[in-house]
Amino acid sequence: MEQAAKYFIYARKSSESEDRQVLSVESQIRQLQEIAQKRKLKVINIFREEKSAKEPGRQIFTDMVNRIKAGEAKGIICWKLNRLARNPVDGGTVQWLLQNKELEHIASAERDYYPEDNILMMNVEFGMANQFIIDLRRDTMRGMMDKVRQGWFPFVAPIGYVNDPYSPQGQRKIFVDQKRFDQIRKLWDFLLSGTFTVFQISKKAEEMGVQAKFSGDTIGASSIYRIFSNKFYAGEFDFQGKTYKGKHKPMITMDEFDHAQRILGKRGKPRTISNYFSFTGMIKCGECGGTVTAENKTKRLKSGKEYHYTYYHCSHRTKTPCKQLVLTKDEMERQIDEFLLPLAITEDFKNWGIDNLRIEHEKEMKGQNKTNESNLSDYKENKKMIDNLLDMKLREMIDDETFKTKKDALFAEQKAIKKRMDTLEDRMKNWFELAEKAFNFSRYARYWFNNGNLEDKKIILQTIGSKLMLKDKILYLEPDILFEKCTEPAEFSDWYPRLESNQRPIA
Repeated sequence: MEQAAKYFIYARKSSESEDRQVLSVESQIRQLQEIAQKRKLKVINIFREEKSAKEPGRQIFTDMVNRIKAGEAKGIICWKLNRLARNPVDGGTVQWLLQNKELEHIASAERDYYPEDNILMMNVEFGMANQFIIDLRRDTMRGMMDKVRQGWFPFVAPIGYVNDPYSPQGQRKIFVDQKRFDQIRKLWDFLLSGTFTVFQISKKAEEMGVQAKFSGDTIGASSIYRIFSNKFYAGEFDFQGKTYKGKHKPMITMDEFDHAQRILGKRGKPRTISNYFSFTGMIKCGECGGTVTAENKTKRLKSGKEYHYTYYHCSHRTKTPCKQLVLTKDEMERQIDEFLLPLAITEDFKNWGIDNLRIEHEKEMKGQNKTNESNLSDYKENKKMIDNLLDMKLREMIDDETFKTKKDALFAEQKAIKKRMDTLEDRMKNWFELAEKAFNFSRYARYWFNNGNLEDKKIILQTIGSKLMLKDKILYLEPDILFEKCTEPAEFSDWYPRLESNQRPIA
């Protein structure tokens, strides 16, 4: 069937961080053409795409799917399954094509996929692509919080300072920019004197030759205003709604900063934000696209009793008129809890799912072991050829130029074999662990949400979905496919992964 069927080659790479280590499109195509030639697969077209797959809507992918539906090809050759999809919509499309046998074979560098395969395995593969993004975001945030707790601003330092480029990631300090520190301090002196406007100070900056950090252009009035509004220069910085004391060298005192704010026309003294809200900074208004914020309100009765409420509402910081009403914290959490309810699988189902995956993992391990034996044989053969080449050189049976050419080719081949072996080992080790974590998360997420602290609630909501939107007092999100597939059915024997709408209301 494989040799008789027609195949499409699909290669994709984007500029997103999750694709940083992925082969280039052209490199993928060369590798995939070698696979097709070795297995005698008939390729009738090559699809190249340079776009992120985190969201649906890739034109080239859609064109390929439509041509498969039209019967032009029965197979796809891709580098890895995550080249086809990193979101539940496109992943569901590929699964549906296989289930309906409109697509009869997907060949990748790691394994093959057929309609009769256990679809749970493909769900895990696609889920791993999505989960990678979640883990990346969470690990990044954890690393940033570590820096913040140590007193270091976790982003690019403002003009007048430089980030240490040599220390290990997560341990980089912030130093004084010897070229610009004194220049920026002089601008603060102009403002604090009370005799210059921001516009006049921008003219003086131009005369002094003060340049932006990266572009080399002269900084304008708007950039200078941002400098004068940034408490980083007074030794503090804001992160996730809280103010932290930095370990960098302050350029001005906090009294000078407060005085500068009064000169700029801001009322009062900047205050440290003490309130922390679980779901701010991650939800968009469904009407105007603005960010949803939160605030605490206190209602005092004539009897003297006080009631405290927390409301979530649109920040109204866009030019689009918005008439959305507020949503209480309790109602927000009730809707999230309602969404988590079907994820709260029983211990029996969790164990059944993990056991089922373990069986599939063991089957795959046996198949992958054969592949690994082949790779190991190739590696030994390559090493033997290198030894023979060196022996020929020592016996002066070949000249230096021939030796160098053949040696470089053999070492390049050895590197490629070693990479295949490492990739195979990592994949065999990681996917089952990730799937097991997904089942455990589904088992206990609702308990953690209802009994954890404010930060726990935020992390759980970030993990279960993306594209959060609040409209008409209803919270919407795109559920993550990995947890959506862990939902427990009424009967284990009837369980089958369900392809649902990519976006639905929580309530």
